[in-house]
Amino acid sequence: METSDASVQPPPLKPNANAIFTLKAICRMHAVGGLLTGQAALLGQLCFIEWKEEKNRLLKMQLIILIGFACLLCVMLFVGALMLVLSWRTIYYVPTAASLIAMYGLGFWLAWSHFWKISAQSDQAFAASRAELVASINLLKNQL
Repeated sequence: METSDASVQPPPLKPNANAIFTLKAICRMHAVGGLLTGQAALLGQLCFIEWKEEKNRLLKMQLIILIGFACLLCVMLFVGALMLVLSWRTIYYVPTAASLIAMYGLGFWLAWSHFWKISAQSDQAFAASRAELVASINLLKNQL
């Protein structure tokens, strides 16, 4: 028995559900590709701006600590020495030393509280970027 090539027909193609789903997903991704690229660029710019703000905040904290420490050291040395010299052979020697300790403690407490106030702002770092990222993800989910 001899069969010709023209008489042999290939079996009819059945639509593959996975292939159709994949094709639809590719079409959807192509449709939102520009949107995704635009959102990524905007988010990158926002992160860059927020990083600059965070660096400025950290630099301010560093300068406050440096200047405060230098001033505190100078004041402690000179005022302490002056007060103790002036009250060395008087009855005010002990109260003078106690008031110096109280002043140094108060200065330290003020610097420490100001430092923690600035440090507490770290929770707000990149808050706009995080909110924008969540909004972008929700937008892309709705588009898909």
